[in-house]
Amino acid sequence: MTNDLNNFQTKELPQKIQEILITFGAKKEIGLREYLRTFNQSSLNNIQSILGDSIYLEVKNYLDCYLIHSKNKKIVITSGQKI
Repeated sequence: MTNDLNNFQTKELPQKIQEILITFGAKKEIGLREYLRTFNQSSLNNIQSILGDSIYLEVKNYLDCYLIHSKNKKIVITSGQKI
């Protein structure tokens, strides 16, 4: 994911994908209490080994998506997709 935010569009992700991103997505601190989650190869490997091939194939449709959440993981601030 690049730092050029003009290449991203806010988009609501399905609840299931949000939960998978929060649980398995690569995590990057972007503020005092906010975290960015994206899929990378390591997270995809974990998803496939823990959740199985069917979920892995479903997640592959969202590889260019991101999610920003609160530190306690209870509030999704925004989500979107690279365009």
